[in-house]
Amino acid sequence: MNAEDPTRAALTQDDRVVIEQPDRSHRHAVRRTDWDQVRAMTDAEIEAAAASDPNALPLEEARRGM
Repeated sequence: MNAEDPTRAALTQDDRVVIEQPDRSHRHAVRRTDWDQVRAMTDAEIEAAAASDPNALPLEEARRGM
């Protein structure tokens, strides 16, 4: 998908994410986050990881959006 045809996602009542496909069908999203690993990280480690991600918003901009 591109800027003219963005990916659309929704959170279901049972806390799962579904992705809308180009043909308007839906598929369940695969979660790739290891939450146990994230919970074990310090705030400084999380901020460093976010700062090194080229696709992440700058932290101050991300905080304003919350």
